[in-house]
Amino acid sequence: MNHSFALTPGEILSAKSIPFSAFEHVPIRTLDDIERELALPPELLLKTMAFRVADSHLVLAALPILSRVHYGRLARSVNVSRSLLRQAEEADLQELGMEPGGVSPLTRLPGVVVVFDSAVQRMDTVYCGSGRADATIKIKAGDLAAAVDARFAEIAH
Repeated sequence: MNHSFALTPGEILSAKSIPFSAFEHVPIRTLDDIERELALPPELLLKTMAFRVADSHLVLAALPILSRVHYGRLARSVNVSRSLLRQAEEADLQELGMEPGGVSPLTRLPGVVVVFDSAVQRMDTVYCGSGRADATIKIKAGDLAAAVDARFAEIAH
């Protein structure tokens, strides 16, 4: 996976001079892990879920952690049939250079579409994945979305 585009999320932000902080912790994978280990208010947490469109490109969906992705809305937001959208597998995450529990909306992998739920536009400082399960990024939501040229849509329910 030594691709020139495989910058870490922190490197992407640093290259764009976007202010953020990151901190390490024990590996987390579930909401229970997050609540127990990070003790952060859920309203400040973003989760990013990765999806594959058939045998084509990847889609990253970022939304408030307590929300659920509405697959139909997500598919419409990226102009594909719902039947073509499936949750990413471990190989897809490896292609992104990310670990389960640490998926981030920050990627430079060509062809990846990043969609933020519209609710993120109303958020201020957020915590999101760093690409690793043992580190978290703290950043302004607007800066995060701008860093990846994200599109916004109502993708949660």
